[in-house]
Amino acid sequence: MAVLIQKFSKTSTRMETSIRNKDGSSDSLLNQNKQDSNTGQDFDLKEKLNSVDAVTLEIPENIIKQHQISTQQSTAIQEGRSSPQRETVNSNPSFALSLAQDDQNIINCLKDDWLEEAEDVISQRYGLTGDGSDLSVVLENNPEAYLASTNFEFGSDGKAYNESLHVVVPTALPSTLPNGGEAPNYDDRVITHEMVHAIMGRTMNFESLPTWFAEGTAEFIHGADERVATDLSRKGGGIEGAAAIQNALGDGTNNTWVSDSLHYSAATMAVRYLHKQIEAAGHSGGIKDLLTNLKNNPTENLDQALSHVSNYANTHAFITDYVTNGNGEKFIHNLDIAGEFQNAVNDGDTGGIGGEAADNGPVRTAKSVIPDIYDPTNTPLKHFHVIWPALDPNIAYNTQKQLSTNQKNNPLNSKAFKSKTLGTHIDVAK
Repeated sequence: MAVLIQKFSKTSTRMETSIRNKDGSSDSLLNQNKQDSNTGQDFDLKEKLNSVDAVTLEIPENIIKQHQISTQQSTAIQEGRSSPQRETVNSNPSFALSLAQDDQNIINCLKDDWLEEAEDVISQRYGLTGDGSDLSVVLENNPEAYLASTNFEFGSDGKAYNESLHVVVPTALPSTLPNGGEAPNYDDRVITHEMVHAIMGRTMNFESLPTWFAEGTAEFIHGADERVATDLSRKGGGIEGAAAIQNALGDGTNNTWVSDSLHYSAATMAVRYLHKQIEAAGHSGGIKDLLTNLKNNPTENLDQALSHVSNYANTHAFITDYVTNGNGEKFIHNLDIAGEFQNAVNDGDTGGIGGEAADNGPVRTAKSVIPDIYDPTNTPLKHFHVIWPALDPNIAYNTQKQLSTNQKNNPLNSKAFKSKTLGTHIDVAK
């Protein structure tokens, strides 16, 4: 069976919808040029499936067996909304019980392992920690949605406020420790990716960063060689496939960003290449040193940071080197020839920062790239105040909360901020 994946771009209201098949391939259901005049949301999906009705979708068989989905669906997260509604469920007692158990399992995994290990990994590999602000955990039970996302609003200082971590329960199943989910996109990898967004959002001028850099750093924390292997193959392999991944980076602005697997691969490879160039310029930490500079100078943008810790004067200079001069495709092709991507598919190193492939470090596979902790606690994060959801499936989440101290001291600029969502694109052949 297949599962419908929906994900939202950081920089627009465009929603991308695709079917992830059992073999890992995906079939696009998106006509990106056809948008609703009121919300900017694409509705070609309705023509493809007649109606957005979970009963008509191909969803995992175990979900169909366990859950009787009501035809009254929740409203999808849209640009400008910070609190999604839970879907309406019927009054079948067994369904409610099963739904609550799945929710509880996800919460247990987040408390016992996934959140703490994500915070530790990001601190060690990127030198970044949160600042004690609120982070709401929101569970979604619509099996059509993406696996996880980070929602937030920008303040006048470019930082992210009112952050929330959304986890889609049916997509994240099986919710079992230590890794959760299915290979190679284990839940702990996805949660760590999302926590990179949350922590970068609180430590630097996050709004100024191009999406490729935000997504590339979130992927590089755990590596994405399996994804790159898939996209190389889809684009013909060899130097042709490498060129396609390189060129997907476009001009390096958000105008050329598309939230699909190819662009996630492009972002990851660009950050990986930039990591090596920063090291070659005498900054041994690579991307970690760049992120440290952004943290220590929270008004800076990527242009300014690159001028401080690399030989690039600005982002345009990097794009010229990587895309225009063709050094990106050479870099990717050389890794391909060396067998790195196929090795990752065969349960080898994933290509993340500090690992064997990227930095001659220890081998970190899909299972081991995020270390297992298992430390049951109600407060898994040291540097965020986690707001947990109610677990009664018949009670909507109360997202109204008091602003934390740092939010009071730096209020949102109501004229400048826009609600944003960063999600994790899951589209890797198995």
